[in-house]
Amino acid sequence: MGAYLNSCNLRIVGMTNHTHNKYKTVMEMMLRRHVPGYEGCYLIDSADVIGVRETRRFEANYQLNEQDIAQARTFEDWVVTKSNFFFDLHNVEGAGLDANGEYKAFKQPKPYTIPLRCFVPKTVEGILLNGRNISGTHKAHSSYRVMPIVMNMGHAMGIVAAMCVAQNKKPLELDIHEVQDELRKTNVEP
Repeated sequence: MGAYLNSCNLRIVGMTNHTHNKYKTVMEMMLRRHVPGYEGCYLIDSADVIGVRETRRFEANYQLNEQDIAQARTFEDWVVTKSNFFFDLHNVEGAGLDANGEYKAFKQPKPYTIPLRCFVPKTVEGILLNGRNISGTHKAHSSYRVMPIVMNMGHAMGIVAAMCVAQNKKPLELDIHEVQDELRKTNVEP
């Protein structure tokens, strides 16, 4: 079971093997072997693919880090606001949360913001990053990867993309104050 939990393969063969192992692990190891009364159980349904919390992130014009989050930094080029979630790190050596239990002591003075620069790759033009793959450290990712924050990212990137098309500009060529004015029209405030 340890090899299954500690490996992460993004190739289709690896994903297929992981999916097969997932079903087998849930049915046979966990329920049939360890839960009295479940010896004859069978699995009716499960997710189509393995959920992978963290895979690849791009290198953008800024990398969000844990200090930015812990200090609730408000960036001048903010596009995502009201981001508020603790550092939800899993134990990299086994099951459960991180051994330090940092999430228990997490104190954030106010929500943090995410700057436009985190969404604009350094070396690839014509795309905006969005969601879990924005530029951030491993620890920062454990905070910004959650759905409410990711939804705010999508909202902001939709506005930025529309403005890029309308003005025939690249994202970092836009006037950030105009971007923020458009965001404010949709009740987004830092």
